[in-house]
Amino acid sequence: MLMVNEALAEISAAAKFLHNAWRPVIDHVSLLNMEVHNHLDCVRRVALKRQHDCIKATLALTEVELGETTVPFLRPAVEEYIWCEYFNLIGREKASVLVEHLLFFDMYNTLEAQAAHTGDESIEAMGVTIPRQAFKKIEPEQREKYFKLSKELGFPRPKLDKPKPPSFFFIATKVDHERLYKFLYFATSKTVHFSTHELTRRPWGKVPHFKIKSEMFRDYWTCFALIWGIRLFFFTMQANKDIIIDLPDLDMEEFKNALDAIHKHRHIPIFLAREFGWHPDVPLPTI
Repeated sequence: MLMVNEALAEISAAAKFLHNAWRPVIDHVSLLNMEVHNHLDCVRRVALKRQHDCIKATLALTEVELGETTVPFLRPAVEEYIWCEYFNLIGREKASVLVEHLLFFDMYNTLEAQAAHTGDESIEAMGVTIPRQAFKKIEPEQREKYFKLSKELGFPRPKLDKPKPPSFFFIATKVDHERLYKFLYFATSKTVHFSTHELTRRPWGKVPHFKIKSEMFRDYWTCFALIWGIRLFFFTMQANKDIIIDLPDLDMEEFKNALDAIHKHRHIPIFLAREFGWHPDVPLPTI
C-alpha cells in the first residue's frame, strides 16, 4: 500500500504518459467532414476530445496544487461514456435520429432559458429572434416525432409531456452500468452540489483550533480525478472503437506499465479512513 503522496507521483506520471500517447487518436477524431459525418459522429468525437482536454487540465492543475478542484470533470465523462454505450445498443440509425431530437430540444430550451432570464428584447439584441421563431414553429412536430421514437425505445413518459431525455439512471440500467452510475454520481455530486460532508472536510487542526485548508484532501481527490479521468476516457474509446486508430510508434512496455499503474489504484475509495474516528496522532491514510 502506498501513501497518498507516493501514489500521486506514480499516477500523475502514468496519466501524463497516457495523455500524450493518445494524442494521435484525438488528432484523428477531431477531423469532421459533415458531408460524411452526422451529429451522432460529432457527439462521439467531441466527447473523446473533451475528456482528453480534461485530463490535460487535471494534470495542469495538479502542478499548481489545485488537483482537488478537478473531480467535477468526471461527471460529464461518465455520462458521455454510458450514452455512447447506449448508442451502440440501439444501433446507428436510431441513435442518429435520437441525437437529432436531443440536439433540437437542447437548442430550443437554451433560447427559451435565455429569454426567460433576460427577456425577449435581449433575444432580439443578440440577433436570434428569427431562429427562435423558427424553433417555436416546428417544436410541436419535433415533439410528436420525439415521443414516437421514445416510445419505440421504451423511454418513460416524462411528466407534463415535456420532451427531454430519460433519466441518466434509465440509460445506465439499459447498458448494465448501474453500479458505475451510482458510485461516480454519488462521488461527483459531493463536488458539484451543496454537501455538508464535503464542506466540513476542509477544516483541519487540533481541538479547539482548526484552519480551513485543502491539503488533506488535495492529493486524494487529485488521485481520484486522474484515475477515473483516464479510465473513463479509455472506456469511451472502447465504446467508439470503430473510429479509434492504432497508436503509431508506441513503446508498448511503457504503455502497459502506465495502464498497470492506473489499474493498481482503481479501487480508490470516496473517503479517507481518517475522517472516521480521527485522531491527530493517526498517520496519514493510505490508498
